[in-house]
Amino acid sequence: MKTRTIVCLLVLLFGVNQANGLVQFKDGLVHVIDYTINDDVWVDYQAPGMQTTVNLFTGGEIIFAEQSVLKGFNDSRLNISGGHVDYLFAYDNSHVTISNGGANYLRLYDNSHMIMSGGSIWGMTAGGNSQVVILGGNIGHGLALKNNANVIINGSDFAIDGSPVGFGEITSVFGGDIYDEPPRMLTYTPTTSEFGMCQFGIGETASINLVPEPGTIVLLVTGLIAGGFLLRRK
Repeated sequence: MKTRTIVCLLVLLFGVNQANGLVQFKDGLVHVIDYTINDDVWVDYQAPGMQTTVNLFTGGEIIFAEQSVLKGFNDSRLNISGGHVDYLFAYDNSHVTISNGGANYLRLYDNSHMIMSGGSIWGMTAGGNSQVVILGGNIGHGLALKNNANVIINGSDFAIDGSPVGFGEITSVFGGDIYDEPPRMLTYTPTTSEFGMCQFGIGETASINLVPEPGTIVLLVTGLIAGGFLLRRK
């Protein structure tokens, strides 16, 4: 059974053309974007070990034609606390935080991490051992997971397709390719907002963990911080 919504989401995520205008940050410093950039933005591309930070603040927009892209590579830091970008991609153990503002599409790969406490994204694909923690905010439409990705959602009143579910792990229905997964709808009450809802698909060994207590998330976030998930200034 093909999942049209998830297929469309993946096509949109993987079909971005990045052949034109480009701005790069790869100096190990902290850069604030509270203005409009009319190009794609790449952070630490082919620059391992720099840990450059880009902060997108209120008033900041990354606009290139109709599909703007903010890409992080090589352990870079991308922090969204306002403003907007169409596509936000993180690779190579990069780190993302979203507390306000947001992106239309988010892609995480290669052991990258994200903590979302506010703001919004329309859809997300995660794979390659990436990890996502959702404390709040809104995922407007689709969540596609594969290749051992893990998403941890903090909240209560969880239900899948209208049927209440307990806390714990959600895995793939068939254990194969995500394109063969049936669409499922998750609804819940987030810790920091009134209502959460997103359609999701889980392929292969990916998983979603539903957790009840903020303390559980605090321990996880503390572990991520200890592992280097910090806003670094040089």
